[in-house]
Amino acid sequence: MQLYSGKIYENNTLLYHYIPVRRVSDNVLGLYDIINEKFYSNAGTGTFTAGPAVTNNCAAFYESGVASGRHLIEV
Repeated sequence: MQLYSGKIYENNTLLYHYIPVRRVSDNVLGLYDIINEKFYSNAGTGTFTAGPAVTNNCAAFYESGVASGRHLIEV
């Protein structure tokens, strides 16, 4: 599966908005929730694998709390 972003709603309220990121401190790939400003590493078996840099409109770039560009980024 390729994941560029994910949103979870309850009724019409956006609770989570995940984007793929690489954590700078230890190079771990994971998902960053831009709503709650929290990093999540893989809780299942195995690890996430980064694909090539994304430059289309499917992935969100997160910078200073604002989704503004279109890349896998580092947090």
